[in-house]
Amino acid sequence: MRDLSVDGIPLVGRAPAPLARILLMLALFTAISPTEVDAELSTFAILPEKSQVGFVSATQLGEFRGTTGRVSGDVVVDVRDPARGKLSVAVDPRGLRSDNAVRDRHMYEEVFEVARFPAMTFTADQFKRDGSAEASEFRGTLLGTLALHGVDQPVSVPIRFTVEGATLRGDGKFSIDLTRFGITPPRLLGLRVRNEVVVEVRLVAVRH
Repeated sequence: MRDLSVDGIPLVGRAPAPLARILLMLALFTAISPTEVDAELSTFAILPEKSQVGFVSATQLGEFRGTTGRVSGDVVVDVRDPARGKLSVAVDPRGLRSDNAVRDRHMYEEVFEVARFPAMTFTADQFKRDGSAEASEFRGTLLGTLALHGVDQPVSVPIRFTVEGATLRGDGKFSIDLTRFGITPPRLLGLRVRNEVVVEVRLVAVRH
């Protein structure tokens, strides 16, 4: 039997050596700072020149696409516990380009109303990993909020990403209904644009 103390402070009474070791381990564990606990979290800054957000829409005559590289934001990843991951992305809709300048101008002014709503944002703080994914990559679903045209709506985004050294690469695709965001699907040259739009995302980010 011997006296038990932690950081030089004696504890009341005596305890057997095995119990003393357990109490000491608990004391050391609770002394770990939040900074040490978060040491596994890494923050990556999105590179606009290597990232892209696009959309696929359609009229009765077929599909049309638009893309932009005006993307910014951060990705927070814990490769040991992916559920702690977070994502914050902002897209400037004025950078969206299709193959038709007239259609693009109509999209800026009449559909997205960029003068009133100059940014689209997506934020997520929950990642549900697909258990069947390989160890070298992460597949799953981001649960978050899409802010578009002044309206916030919950969305689920299936994604895949990898972390190699200081670089993160990821891509995802999801669909939205324009009417949920207060947007009336427009008519172009008498052709009605469908409600559903497919959003495609490709991100490249580097560790801060």
